[in-house]
Amino acid sequence: MRRYSGPAPPKSWASKFAPASLYETTTWRAQALSLIAVHLPRFTRHHFAFLYDDTSSVLLPLTMLCLCKAFALCTFREFAEEVVPYIPSHLKRELIRYHAIRAPLSDAYLRALRGSSSDECSVDGELLIIGPQSTLEEDFFTHSTSPTQARSESWDIEVDDSSRILHTFILVHSPLSTSTLLSLPPSITHLALIHVPQMLPIHRLPVALPLLQLLDLSYNDWLAKDEESSAFVLQRVDWRRWRGLQVLGLRGCCIPQALEKKVNLGRWDDVLIVV
Repeated sequence: MRRYSGPAPPKSWASKFAPASLYETTTWRAQALSLIAVHLPRFTRHHFAFLYDDTSSVLLPLTMLCLCKAFALCTFREFAEEVVPYIPSHLKRELIRYHAIRAPLSDAYLRALRGSSSDECSVDGELLIIGPQSTLEEDFFTHSTSPTQARSESWDIEVDDSSRILHTFILVHSPLSTSTLLSLPPSITHLALIHVPQMLPIHRLPVALPLLQLLDLSYNDWLAKDEESSAFVLQRVDWRRWRGLQVLGLRGCCIPQALEKKVNLGRWDDVLIVV
């Protein structure tokens, strides 16, 4: 089991100009996203540039500089109607990632970047929700899941447009209903449910999401109260079903005594448990 630590929020943020809570600070969001970020393609240093003392050495790509300028100068209507249609999907994803740490986008901006068609639920295969600025509707996946993402016996068939298949879902500091959790597309390989206010039935996910490679449950209060409460949630999971699981994030959580043994039972390679 490997342990990591992160930077503490600056004391100066305790002033009257500070966000309403620790969970609405850029430093905390960066720490929350840091684990899954290093396992996603093209999540680069410029997303976290503000954490470095010498930020002048970390320059944004020209495309991002232009997008950020357009975002700052345009009204929402101008941005949605005159800019978004010309942004490639991978740059939309970059824009969402960039703002996820610095100033999370609202539901309206996220919807505009995802597109208006009924089968778009992600941007380049990634859905990133940062609360309290944005939330997820309870019927989001049942209404916006495309036929290639639908839960069926043929969910693993090869499709032509892989960028429209949801493979990464990240939700931070925002509520998530059980019905929404269980309607997640089975194509998901990377899942982060960080500081979700209510307890979630994690034990039902191995059947629902068989391809999972990374699961981050960090900073959830219902896993941090005591070892007994944490064990109630984690020991019920049939970890053997997740044969492809490589990383389990439990930062800020109480770790049941026998969890590591249970998670790695019968595996050739141990799961990296990050606490």
